[in-house]
Amino acid sequence: MTIWKMLRKKKTYQKLLVFVLFLCATIFIAQYFRNSWKAAAERERFKCITLEYLGGADYGSDDRDPTVSCRFPLPSPLEDDVMAFFDQATPLRCPSIKNSYWAEIDRGTLKINSSAFQPSRWYTCRYSEISRPDGDSDVIYGPFHDLVGPVVPESDFVYVECNNFMGYPLYQDFLAYAQRNKTIRKYEREDELSIAMIGIDSMSRMNFIRQMPKSYEYLQKELEAVTLLGFNKVGRNTFPNVIAMLTGNPPPIVKDNNYGHFESFRFIWDEFEDAGAVTTYAEDWPTNNMFEVWGDGLKRQPTHHYLHTFYRAFHDSFLRKLSVIGCIGERLLHQSHLSYLLSVLRVYADSPSFLFSLHNGLSHDEFNTPQLLDADFKDFLKSARDEGLLDRTVLVVFGDHGQRIDDVRMTKGGRVEDMMPLVSVVLPKNARPEWASALLRNRNRLVSSYDFYPTFLDILSTLTSSNSSFVESAKNSSIGRSFFSDIPKNRSCEDANIEDWFCTCEEHSTPRRFGTIQRNDVVCRQTAYAWVKKMNTEIIDKSKCAEISVKWINGCEEIQTPTSNHTRKFRTDFTTTPGDAFFEASAEWSINATSRSLIALRSIARNNKYGDQSYCIEAKDTILREICYCL
Repeated sequence: MTIWKMLRKKKTYQKLLVFVLFLCATIFIAQYFRNSWKAAAERERFKCITLEYLGGADYGSDDRDPTVSCRFPLPSPLEDDVMAFFDQATPLRCPSIKNSYWAEIDRGTLKINSSAFQPSRWYTCRYSEISRPDGDSDVIYGPFHDLVGPVVPESDFVYVECNNFMGYPLYQDFLAYAQRNKTIRKYEREDELSIAMIGIDSMSRMNFIRQMPKSYEYLQKELEAVTLLGFNKVGRNTFPNVIAMLTGNPPPIVKDNNYGHFESFRFIWDEFEDAGAVTTYAEDWPTNNMFEVWGDGLKRQPTHHYLHTFYRAFHDSFLRKLSVIGCIGERLLHQSHLSYLLSVLRVYADSPSFLFSLHNGLSHDEFNTPQLLDADFKDFLKSARDEGLLDRTVLVVFGDHGQRIDDVRMTKGGRVEDMMPLVSVVLPKNARPEWASALLRNRNRLVSSYDFYPTFLDILSTLTSSNSSFVESAKNSSIGRSFFSDIPKNRSCEDANIEDWFCTCEEHSTPRRFGTIQRNDVVCRQTAYAWVKKMNTEIIDKSKCAEISVKWINGCEEIQTPTSNHTRKFRTDFTTTPGDAFFEASAEWSINATSRSLIALRSIARNNKYGDQSYCIEAKDTILREICYCL
């Protein structure tokens, strides 16, 4: 072969290679755009279906009672400024290698799933029961036992692994199912009732309708729930709102916002336990829950059944490192949560119970991801009803507040939704008849987080072993009013212990100025500057955090309150630099014809995510993490 022929052959190969690469690139690009088009079309189809449903849904916007003095907003879930952020969430997909679980707990019995796996000399399974030491920061694994035939664990939580003959793990799983506490009594009278509080973090009433329409429809039509249209939060985030529910009081003021192990707190579940009821607390964040963020976790296990132990074990495990976010191995994490709640209701269907659950994972950080919870949550509600688990249980589906750290929060509609969480109440047939009529009346009245505690006391009073003198005394001294009592039509935010900054009564605030800074908005600007000055003083270590300054004023409102003529209250929205942090802050001023002076800076909240801007600050320092822009 001559050199010339070799070169010609080489060029032919090169041309062929270029053609093949070009063809592959063309196919790849075409497939990419095809998939993008399909995804966009699917999103639009999803939005159209949702919009069609919302257009015909009954969400209470026409149900205003003109005789109620507080004209709280009755928005539509289709408000333009909020719907601009509505989209289809990316589905959760846990990687499934074996397409089935090798182990499962069926009605309390741990067993091998024989349809998926058969133990042999080549493959064996074993399990360990998980318990809690004194404290939330660790778990204890019991001795391993071979898993061959069915077994009933003593603990609610077990770890299962299946290994090959060399000891290499082929399958790992964490399982949860409530095992009955033998000290819990059974119902003694027909009128004794239980309570199940099923919470979804950052869930407003409107976003529940918008993102979880199947669950909303099932609650309204099948369970005949009464949704409280005038429910108003009392604090900025989860902690003050849930503490108001569980104790009836605001959290006490303590140094550095650290409540230690919360040993001085007396929660309502303690009263139910004293009355012979089983108690359950289930929150799905093992390291970022309210007891960890605002303290050092709980030293004493707070309730008979405590799902924190399950989440802590998984969080610290090697399996978590292998799992996709939202999954526990091949299982969806929220399904494990709902399954555990269902197990508690099943096991104690014949006993008085206090159950308090708060789901954070799919709702706290993102506006649209709660839609991924909808189908499973509806199935949970349906299973509970079909199995008769709600026959003697007051069911409350609630939010602690609305979405408060996403871009939607910076809209007018988003602010309203943050202040007005979901509260939907389902009464069992044997509840006192006057409760149902009062609940219907209160549907259109102003209620707050403090009103949960006296509501719990009413349910506690149905138990034969309850302390009637305590219940009566606690109700008389309570800040709130029971949902089952006659809440006055003329109730104001002050009456309901809702601070001015959170009050949604429409006559409560009047727009002062929106948009760019105007020269005559001196008070708005000075409020922002005063807050920035205070925030800079909070930054002790100047080598870690940049000094911040006002970038622009986003908006300002004067809050109308029955104070003296010269004392005026303002809420100012402003953005700081560096970092483009968006703050909503309030202050009181003394203003007359000749002078103005700042009386006090009242409250401040950051309403957009800080992400990794505060990476240099410890997670427990919640205040500084919102301020600091790490250098």
